[in-house]
Amino acid sequence: MNRSIPIVLCALLGCLVTLAAAQDRHSFEVSPEEIVPAARDFRMSDRVLFVIDVSGSMRGDKIQQALASVDLIAGQGVDEFRVGALAFTGDTVRWEGEPECWCHEALEPCTSRCIPAGWAGMPGAYEALSAWTGSLAASGDTCASPALEAALHDPEARLTLVLVTDGVFPDNRERASLGIERGQAWRAENGLPQAPIMVWGVGEGRASAQLLEIARTGGGGMWVHGAGRSGPW
Repeated sequence: MNRSIPIVLCALLGCLVTLAAAQDRHSFEVSPEEIVPAARDFRMSDRVLFVIDVSGSMRGDKIQQALASVDLIAGQGVDEFRVGALAFTGDTVRWEGEPECWCHEALEPCTSRCIPAGWAGMPGAYEALSAWTGSLAASGDTCASPALEAALHDPEARLTLVLVTDGVFPDNRERASLGIERGQAWRAENGLPQAPIMVWGVGEGRASAQLLEIARTGGGGMWVHGAGRSGPW
């Protein structure tokens, strides 16, 4: 299979996943619905970093929908697929992953198969990722800008971000897109390609202008969890 996932999101749109009932989020049927089209040249890479909103507004079904969406994407059958995950409220916390990179202790240099800290190979690490996301609880403020900037500072050249959020960003806070601008500028300064960003919306209500802007400028478009919706949510 090609290393790129020529998602967009045709594969996800036609995919209906019913997850096991062992955890609450697994009771959700995930049926992706496109709200903002992805850029024509968008391809989700085989290096996906989830940026997951776990602020107070994500309580209840929203956090369960968010985690089910992560499960759906992480479960895609792609060769050499690696994922990372970062959760944000007022602070940003990154999953340590399941690194397999000991080359700094070896005489030979790292190879392309070396998995660095903060990343894990799929499908082997699927349960570990699910356990970590399952430990997340929704509470606190929403500070998306520093989380997105931190995610974009990952030195992975084939990076794709998936922002999972209800889009309730406080108007009196630094706009989320500023973190993207800073992060993409850092990547350019360090000779790294710009990382495309896909938005995955959860919950019900009206999508914020900030979130729609991220979906358009990030190139990955916007998707929502569930079917039968009218309007952006």
